Amino acid sequence: MSEIAQPSVLSEPADEEPGENLLPPPQRRPLLDRTAFLFVIFLAVGLVVFTASFLTVHVRPSSLLTENPGSIRAHDRIMIWVTRGYFHYFGLVAEPAPAPANEIVIYRTSTGAHLVSTFILEKIWYTIFGRYSWRLSAVHNELVALLLSALLGLLAYRLTRRAGLDPPLAIAAGSSIVIVVFTFPDNLSLYWEMSSQATMLVFATLFMLIEERGLDERRTSRLSIFQGVVVFLMTYSEKIAALALISSMAVTLFLLQPRRERWRRFLLLAVAPSFLALAVYGLQLSAARIRFPDVKMVGSTFMFRSGLDGESLYYGDHLDIAHRRDVARSNWPVNRPYLFRWTWTFFLGAASALLVVAAYVFGRVPRIGVEVLVWLTGTWVLYAAVFSQAVVIHPYLYDVLLFVPLVLALFALMPALLESLTARTGAILLVSVLAALWLSLFQMRLYALRYPMPGTTVGSPPVAAQLHHPDSSPSPRLGMTACLHVSGQLPARRRMK
Repeated sequence: MSEIAQPSVLSEPADEEPGENLLPPPQRRPLLDRTAFLFVIFLAVGLVVFTASFLTVHVRPSSLLTENPGSIRAHDRIMIWVTRGYFHYFGLVAEPAPAPANEIVIYRTSTGAHLVSTFILEKIWYTIFGRYSWRLSAVHNELVALLLSALLGLLAYRLTRRAGLDPPLAIAAGSSIVIVVFTFPDNLSLYWEMSSQATMLVFATLFMLIEERGLDERRTSRLSIFQGVVVFLMTYSEKIAALALISSMAVTLFLLQPRRERWRRFLLLAVAPSFLALAVYGLQLSAARIRFPDVKMVGSTFMFRSGLDGESLYYGDHLDIAHRRDVARSNWPVNRPYLFRWTWTFFLGAASALLVVAAYVFGRVPRIGVEVLVWLTGTWVLYAAVFSQAVVIHPYLYDVLLFVPLVLALFALMPALLESLTARTGAILLVSVLAALWLSLFQMRLYALRYPMPGTTVGSPPVAAQLHHPDSSPSPRLGMTACLHVSGQLPARRRMK
């Protein structure tokens, strides 16, 4: 498939009269090729789903936020920054130690950068109203999910345009990505607590958008500086996932027709900013140890996260990443069989990704499309390979790293590839959009099962089915389960050592 044609401003001028050989004014891009306009389109699509979520699965009293362990954890960390100052602990995450200890501990595993935007909002709110707003944090977190989905929709548009789709069809492909990514249960769950993985993906998507746009434009120093800043923020938000992404980029650059100039740019705009972010984080830790020698630093060790310590309490080997979801499910009191399941999306997305790579071999898919898929998929593969125990215990944090590239392949690149076989009639995109709508509602149902509304009846399928039979009566045991849920006692997520 051919790349998008770009008008050339370097064509030789014809013979002209003196004074008429002035350069013509630069041509304005078509409206559907302007980044700002396209982003507004996908943001509007996301806002529709965002509004639908707050009219349905997110309709719940604010009191539940005060009882959720994730929201409580975020509240405690942010309020320490609000009351003592962000730089009191050198920008590191500090939180109260588990009861009954009356002390502050520093969480050394994360920089806490994913909480900074929430902190800024809460600091303003606290200054005006003198209290923390639980609902404000929840809405903010879902706005981050909205931003991520809109950026991914824009990226899907760019990639499918390069694969030959007309703008309306490319917009349909991007819109499918928006609604599927936003309604992924782990993204809807950001309502309760923000994750560093989601923040990292926002900056990773920005990096790829700049990379794609740089194929058609002369790289300016401003663009390069902005791309380097994005890599710094990406690494500072989630250092391990960012390093996995950069490693995946290096492998791709080495194997897919390496070019010297691309290596130079990679080292300057990706490797150097990431090392700078790690250096800043190291300085923060060192300064905190010097200033607070008696404050305990907590967090999982490399040996525990990787499983190389030999502990078998949580899992056996890497295959349990798929087979042992019961470890994470045990942290939720109800509907456990339905949690953390996206089997068909995984298999169809993986098959689509492999077919896209095969199509690239035969020149049917542009290189940037394959690079984006390999970079994102490689991020999860490398992370799960090295830190397998962490992925088994916390799939709700890491599944999104794999989900994003697979849905890009399934709902964007693969439909674009198939459209080339049907003279781009739009029939394939029609089926794809309908499938995306169905999947989005299916995912909202899975999220609702993870966090049922207060007062709903929960139980095993056979017992629940009896409630609809005219000759049956509710089970006393079922009533007790419902009462326990209504009390608002939501599960505590298993904390790493």
